[in-house]
Amino acid sequence: MKTIPITPQTCNLKTLAGWYGVCSKTMSKRLKKIAAQLEDRKGQRLFFVKDVEIIFNHYGVPKTILQ
Repeated sequence: MKTIPITPQTCNLKTLAGWYGVCSKTMSKRLKKIAAQLEDRKGQRLFFVKDVEIIFNHYGVPKTILQ
């Protein structure tokens, strides 16, 4: 099986957690550690490309399996 890196795109917390193979609660805890680097998140449900790039730089780029 071949794996390819995921490109940064707009996504929600559940999708982001799925890419890293953790639950939403764990991903939320991880994001609180780097909250100072992310933009103000009040009232936003989506992570925009700029935020996702920051998350990828901090935690590494997740990969997906091609079938």
